[in-house]
Amino acid sequence: MCEAMCIHIGQAGIQIGNACWELFCLEHGIQPDGQMPSDQSN
Repeated sequence: MCEAMCIHIGQAGIQIGNACWELFCLEHGIQPDGQMPSDQSN
C-alpha cells in the first residue's frame, strides 16, 4: 500500500487539489475518504 500527501496553498491550489483527488479516486477505484471499497475495517 502507498501513501501520498499533497499540500495546496490558496484558493486555486485547493481547487486543483480537489480536482486531482477526484480523478485519483476514479482512476484507482477508491472512495473519497481514501478507503478501498473492498476494505472491511469499520
